[in-house]
Amino acid sequence: MAQIHHVLTACYLFCRDLGNTNLSGVLVLDLGKLQYIQYLKLYKNNIHGTILNELGNLNNLISLDLYNNNLTGIIPPTLGKLQSLIFLRLSNNRLVGRIPMELVNVSTLKVV
Repeated sequence: MAQIHHVLTACYLFCRDLGNTNLSGVLVLDLGKLQYIQYLKLYKNNIHGTILNELGNLNNLISLDLYNNNLTGIIPPTLGKLQSLIFLRLSNNRLVGRIPMELVNVSTLKVV
């Protein structure tokens, strides 16, 4: 299995879809620095740990696909800052708690 931080460092903006690619590891803080990324597709992998608050810094993000992993914890309220977000797919993880009210402010959001 490839470690997620190595793959993301190599891809930066050029990889659009890293879903179902047998990645493992945790989401790294540097993801929050990819300010121009529009699609973060990491579905159907073996990613564990929590969803980072720093993902709320990805102002141009249109699609966040983290479904079918082993993520735990809550959905960060900081995702409510993603005013370009249309697709937010987090199902089939081990998340707890409620959907943050901050997501109501994302008028572009179509799929949760």
